[in-house]
Amino acid sequence: MNRLPAIAWIALFAALLLEPRPASAYLDPSTGSMLISGLVSLVVTAWLALQTYWHKLLRWFRPDRADAEAEADAAAGGDDRGA
Repeated sequence: MNRLPAIAWIALFAALLLEPRPASAYLDPSTGSMLISGLVSLVVTAWLALQTYWHKLLRWFRPDRADAEAEADAAAGGDDRGA
């Protein structure tokens, strides 16, 4: 018995996926607006989270440089609030 080559299996799988099937669904016009609104809110939330935690992320990726800066700051007196 002959086995089908991998390309034949891929073609069969693609044909089954591309076959049109009836859908019992209705998307009203406001659904597109809702999806776009959700996408925009996710992007803005990710951007603000990145801005908020940028220095912590940098410290996580470069711990040696952050430690050296903290030690230099401590050696120089550290706190500049009293100036």
